[in-house]
Amino acid sequence: MMTYRGRRIALVDLEASALLGGFPIEIGVCLDPAMGFESTLVRPDPEWNSLFWDPQSEALTGIGRAELLTAPTAAEVCDLFEEWIGDAAVVVEHLAHDGPWLDQLYEAAGRKRLFAPLDFTDVVMDLVREHDRPLENVYGAFDLVRGSGDKPHRAGPDALLLGKVLKLALDPNFSWTYDDPQCPIDD
Repeated sequence: MMTYRGRRIALVDLEASALLGGFPIEIGVCLDPAMGFESTLVRPDPEWNSLFWDPQSEALTGIGRAELLTAPTAAEVCDLFEEWIGDAAVVVEHLAHDGPWLDQLYEAAGRKRLFAPLDFTDVVMDLVREHDRPLENVYGAFDLVRGSGDKPHRAGPDALLLGKVLKLALDPNFSWTYDDPQCPIDD
């Protein structure tokens, strides 16, 4: 179990209809890379109809509008999400993007978020210092995880990749060298 400041970590990723001006279409959570991930699509709220739908985002994620029409509502997604995360520290891949999409989701559900999401990079840097791990391990872990295949661009698998990066960067047996890279992320 990965922890940050005494709390377990919930690594979270969201996919959206567009990078700018879009709305959340999928949310994924990884609590432990060994346990996999949870994810769900999000049915667009009627208020989101005026927001942007980018065909490139659809091509990248493979998630089409029609598929979202039968997805859980924002309120149902918030229920699932809160069940998955419990009292964990919520760590998102990119706070500048994922934070506003979480806000949209909770606003559509008529709820207030009871957690403050943290940025993945900030948390990783804190943990590397706390565990006295070399900064190069973070770069190496990112290189290995990202280089082990195309980034899925789906919320659950992306959250799992974040978990693998964090686990590998903090592993006392992992030492990164650009001379002979190994890829132990599937262990």
